[in-house]
Amino acid sequence: MLPGALLDVLADTEEVLGDGAAAAALRQRAQTVRDAFSAEYLTEQGRLTTELQGTYVLALAFDMVTSERRAGLVDRLVELIHQSGDHLDTGFPSVPYLLDVLWDNDHADLAWTLLLQDAIPSWLYEVRMGATMIWESWNAVHPDGTVDAVSMNHYAFGCVVDTMMRRIAVIGCVEPGFRVSRVAPDLSGRLDRCAAHVLTPYGRLAVDWRRDEDGRTASVVVDVPTSTTARLELPTDWRLEPDSAELGAGRHELLAIRRRPRER
Repeated sequence: MLPGALLDVLADTEEVLGDGAAAAALRQRAQTVRDAFSAEYLTEQGRLTTELQGTYVLALAFDMVTSERRAGLVDRLVELIHQSGDHLDTGFPSVPYLLDVLWDNDHADLAWTLLLQDAIPSWLYEVRMGATMIWESWNAVHPDGTVDAVSMNHYAFGCVVDTMMRRIAVIGCVEPGFRVSRVAPDLSGRLDRCAAHVLTPYGRLAVDWRRDEDGRTASVVVDVPTSTTARLELPTDWRLEPDSAELGAGRHELLAIRRRPRER
């Protein structure tokens, strides 16, 4: 699956460099890889020959099947997660894509369930067992306290932080060096509070939001570095008071109000 994804990257690079012919040739090679994958690993029933969450995640993340087959793979991935008691069962290659695949295919609710799951295997199980770093394996410390001989400070499953930055805090770069940035906090998600920041070449870009108990309003504080601007975007069911979507350098303390159904 990886060769298909890498050929896409190379094709995009050639497009940027202005070589359309090379880009087209690389995209054709990528399609050849995808056709070969489907012929070898996709059954007539629309399932993969290896029935694991991770293989479905990677096939969907790398667009290895046609759009007609995609929905079936998404449904099967969801089934596998439910069969595991709403737990993930993914390893190093597929974990970075798991939550995004669910979010991008209309299963954000299930992505949240996995993110907030605190029974083994899960990220919050580690927190519940006293972890201050992310472990190399989901069961580095067993429920009975037995400790495995693995790293207690490992990068792999820490990829979840990238997802949280893009999906919950939502701090992104619009122009090189964060000259223009995008801040789009997920006020409609399952968290009541989120604070995050990025150290840009111009300084600290930060967002800190807290949803009130009634769920009707939220305070949003954005720190924008000097000589830059930020675009603040809210979910469609929220509005700003006052309406200040374009933010200059400095601290901005804003109030977000949830729209009533007739306002949406």
